Amino acid sequence: MAPPSLSSISAELLGAAVAALGTTAPDRRFVSHNAPAWDLCKWDQLTVHLASLQFKQSKGPRLRMTVPNPTWAIQIVRCVPQMGDDGHPPSADALSASGQGLLDDLDAIQQTIRADAAAIFGGCEAVTFAQAVPLGPQGGVGGYSWPISAEVTGAT
Repeated sequence: MAPPSLSSISAELLGAAVAALGTTAPDRRFVSHNAPAWDLCKWDQLTVHLASLQFKQSKGPRLRMTVPNPTWAIQIVRCVPQMGDDGHPPSADALSASGQGLLDDLDAIQQTIRADAAAIFGGCEAVTFAQAVPLGPQGGVGGYSWPISAEVTGAT
């Protein structure tokens, strides 16, 4: 059986994240080759990109086979409250609502991806769900990046 491709796993991760967010999923969503730009708030965005690709030596008779060990990052970013044109900071209520919404996004994505891991990473072993990293707030954008690694078996 051929191992799953990096692009097919990326697409599966994106699909699962969209399903997790349901009607609140951003319209702007895509698989990227690298961490996407989000320096100014123009839209909410959901992406999956390959953060790194390493190879491990497998336990073969000649130790020739290497096993790909990619790390993907799922990123959700949304517009967050920021300083107004009048120089006043956003209210604590607005900041709290935004923060809770982003935590709800992350929670929904993590629950769905972990529950669907067997289907998403079909030909993989040793899936590692790393620590989610907060993004921003910068330019009126905030969110999370969640790295996930897996050993892709069956590859040579």
